[in-house]
Amino acid sequence: MADIHLELGEYYVYVDGENKPHLAVYIKHGELSEIRGVKNDYQEIEESYRDVAVEFLKNHQGLNHADEWLKKEERNAR
Repeated sequence: MADIHLELGEYYVYVDGENKPHLAVYIKHGELSEIRGVKNDYQEIEESYRDVAVEFLKNHQGLNHADEWLKKEERNAR
């Protein structure tokens, strides 16, 4: 199943010093498809990794839907 996803896009996984994954970013056809964390059954992003996700998207400004995610994240941070 992973082969199909990798053919269509790219996965970025952020791990800690113990090689435990905390954040996954999936880019499909040049668009942000999803960002997931490990909080609450592997859906939500842990607070300590929100800055990592924001920084990743700021460094990928041309990525479709990245701005939408950043705006939503900014609203949620208030």
